[in-house]
This record gives sequence, C-alpha cells and structure tokens, in this order.
Amino acid sequence: MGEKKRNPKKIMSIRIDADDKESIEGAARALGMTTSGFVASAAIDAAERVDQTTPMPPHEDGDDVPGFFRAACAVAARGGHQGYARAGFELASKVRWLIPDPVTDEDWDLALFDLRSLLAEKDIWGVIGWFRRYFAGCLQLVPQRRRTQFAYGAIAAFERGQVFSA
Repeated sequence: MGEKKRNPKKIMSIRIDADDKESIEGAARALGMTTSGFVASAAIDAAERVDQTTPMPPHEDGDDVPGFFRAACAVAARGGHQGYARAGFELASKVRWLIPDPVTDEDWDLALFDLRSLLAEKDIWGVIGWFRRYFAGCLQLVPQRRRTQFAYGAIAAFERGQVFSA
C-alpha cells in the first residue's frame, strides 16, 4: 500500500484583534515557529480533539445527530473549509456504522445497497432523499439551499472509496 496523499496547501485568512495577533506571534517566536505554522498546528490539534464518534443527545424529532456531523455543520455554517460538502463527506464515510433505530441489520443492508446505487449514479436528489429518510435530524442541520452541496460531498466520499470501506 502507498503512503497517504497530502492535499495541496491552501491559504486561510482569519481576522483577530491586534493584541491577540501580537500574543500569537510572540508564542510562535518563543517556540521557533512561523506564525502560520504555529496557528495551523494549534488549529489542527484542536480539530483532532473534536469527538468523531460520540453521538449527541437526540434531536427534537428523536433522531440522533452524531457529534462529528454536528461539528462539521457548525464549521460549514461559519463558512468553513469545503462547507456542507465536507459534512456530507464525513456522514457518508461513517454511515455504514450508524444504524438508526429501529432499523434491523437486514433492513440496513438493503438501505445501504440503495444508497450505493444512488451514489454511483450521482443522483443528487435521491441521495438527499435517502439521508432525509434515515438521518432526518442530520439533514435538518443542513440549510435547504446547501443540500446539493451536502450530496456532492457524500458522492465524493463514495468516489474515493470511503463509504463502504472497512
């Protein structure tokens, strides 16, 4: 197996108070790092601490919304990296293990087969409908005007082999 490919570098701009900027620059110098390297390292460390598996309390309609998905939607709502496509990618990548109640294992296998077909056909509206049926609470966190973006993220996860991999 080959090494994991790294994504190309991207520019990220943030606005902070002048005092905070000076404090960050001083901390970076003290550690012998560039300011951008220091900020990127701190941000990546914080992102990795976000719980990727613990579901949040049930949503209003009784659906569980996984913590990782709630966090991805919060980032997207603030204009974060890749928007709701990233949230769709993350949810699709983990959907195999997120069996909703009261779906049986056998019914879940059939539902996943349907999802695989929708993703392979790049059926945007079918993908949205599938997630609405099985993860209504999750889809409620995605604004209506961003649902196609969400579906494209799920399709991208499928195309990269992330959806049904072990």
